[in-house]
Amino acid sequence: MKLRIKVTMGTVLVAAGTCAALTAGTLAVAATGSSKPPAPKVVVADGDDLLPSGTATDWVTYSDHLAVVTVTAEHALPASADEVAAGEGFIPRVITAHVDKILWSRPNAPAAPTTMDWDLDGWTFHGDVQTPLRLDGEPTMAVGEQYVVPITYLSPTATVNEAGWEPLSSDALLPDANDTLGAGAQVIGYDGPASDPTRESAVKDDAWGGTPEELAATLASTAPDPAAAPYMQLPPDVRFARVNNSDHTTG
Repeated sequence: MKLRIKVTMGTVLVAAGTCAALTAGTLAVAATGSSKPPAPKVVVADGDDLLPSGTATDWVTYSDHLAVVTVTAEHALPASADEVAAGEGFIPRVITAHVDKILWSRPNAPAAPTTMDWDLDGWTFHGDVQTPLRLDGEPTMAVGEQYVVPITYLSPTATVNEAGWEPLSSDALLPDANDTLGAGAQVIGYDGPASDPTRESAVKDDAWGGTPEELAATLASTAPDPAAAPYMQLPPDVRFARVNNSDHTTG
């Protein structure tokens, strides 16, 4: 069975059942000698993000604010009727993030929200067995945890169905505890710059272990991509498409 999991920020995951998700990467317990291996603790899936988020230039070009947020609630959405009938599928998880503080804003950004609901991940299920599914590079996002995150407002376009505030990417959610970025929560597949030798997440690498204010200062001193300057009034996904000379229109 194929599961196509659409995430509101633009990530699309495709998994051919749990086994295919496992080949993409899984945090699992070791086999105990049983002929049947134990169920994985977490299914780790890869996705294609709607917007780039690897550098500080990406953050100031495609996000509207750098926010300190606290996860205040979570709930599950129902699986589809077809998946329930089949006895296997995907259950989306929605978390509510409260905006505690805005650390940086781009010029002419829309007013920041007070709360946001994000459905970033969820659980796969087979019968009565549910297994958490998380994106590679995504933190745990548990209730009570605090994060520093670039947020962007998405408008309906050719690639975005619903308007709303979203993280720039699942890889751009930085745990924050005791005024230290990287502390307080586990990040799937990432535990600091040493785990990113190719610096695919350079802005996260450089911010890790520092303070939220230092990250905000970095963004304040970073210029947006000059190629995006004529398009800063457009929705971020359309802006990105124009910079890359892609055929992308609103509506």
